[in-house]
Amino acid sequence: MNETVANYSIKSRLMMAFLLIIIAWGVVLTVVIDKVFRTVLMEQNLPTDVIAYIAKEFILASGGMTLVGLVLFYFIARFVAQTVTEPLQELMTGVESLGGGDLSTRVTIESTDEFGQLARAFNQMATQLGDLDRLKSEFVSTVSHELRTPVASILGFAELLQSHYFTPEEMNEYLQIIYRKAETLTDLIEGLLDISRIEAGGVMQLEESEFDLGAMVNACLEHYRYMEGRGRFILREPERPLLVVADRLRIERVVDNLLSNAIKYSPKESPIEIDVALNDREACVTVIDQGIGMSLTEQRQACEKFFRADGSNTAIGGVGLGLSIAYAIVAAHHGRILIASDPGHGSRISFCLPVQRLDALADQC
Repeated sequence: MNETVANYSIKSRLMMAFLLIIIAWGVVLTVVIDKVFRTVLMEQNLPTDVIAYIAKEFILASGGMTLVGLVLFYFIARFVAQTVTEPLQELMTGVESLGGGDLSTRVTIESTDEFGQLARAFNQMATQLGDLDRLKSEFVSTVSHELRTPVASILGFAELLQSHYFTPEEMNEYLQIIYRKAETLTDLIEGLLDISRIEAGGVMQLEESEFDLGAMVNACLEHYRYMEGRGRFILREPERPLLVVADRLRIERVVDNLLSNAIKYSPKESPIEIDVALNDREACVTVIDQGIGMSLTEQRQACEKFFRADGSNTAIGGVGLGLSIAYAIVAAHHGRILIASDPGHGSRISFCLPVQRLDALADQC
């Protein structure tokens, strides 16, 4: 009801504005022309009564024409007001529908004026809200599943250990499973917290120190060598220490993400190569796998939140935050991530840190 009154008020004001302009123009025109006629007629030395008669007839004629003009311009003003209020009404209806939760709402204003631009902006906003809602639903579903799986394992093995007697070897095996599942939970929670911090603050707080990048990668590999077998990984690193100044824990997180992705998306026992090298004054770590690979479109989306290369129902578990967090960490170090991949033929993912900047920081320490 309020919107109808508001629209009616806008239309009424537009019509009143047109009519007032017309009336004012008619009055001014009548007065001016009347004065001109009287001046011209008086110069012709016509009798006063003749001049008065002609002026009277002119005023009557102009008044009649003004009334006819008022009627015509009333309909013109009504049409113009309608062209303004109709798009507003459609936009208001769309906003009300969108606010009510119908994210499929779109407005169909095809003009090229400001109303058309506003309609296109509205439709774009509605599309983005729909995408965000879809991502939210997928995120809640995925995270719920990812949380439920390790929690179920932890609870199950903990209950088993409480209710039965096991040898020390068996107990150690089950405790190792519980520990790994707890690590999975910790990684997931830390990933969510990192994304929240990045989006809230915009700047990641780094605790930088100097360390050997090759030695750090080698240390990260030990965990995976224990789990996957030492022969699966091929590490190539420079003979001399490649010293960088960075947040070691966060760079370890990047390396862990690249290694875990390579393992998850590669055939079991297939080799995984890791190169640590100095390339054009950049310290680069490259992980090469023989996995499922990614298309060009998937490569462009790989660092987006919640994106997973394999989104099928049988896909490998994951929330799709790993590369997004890795990208944010590398960007905070003024570095870059490079992805080269071919579907079915594996991926080559690198992150590079600018040595020049890091050396300068090291000199200041």
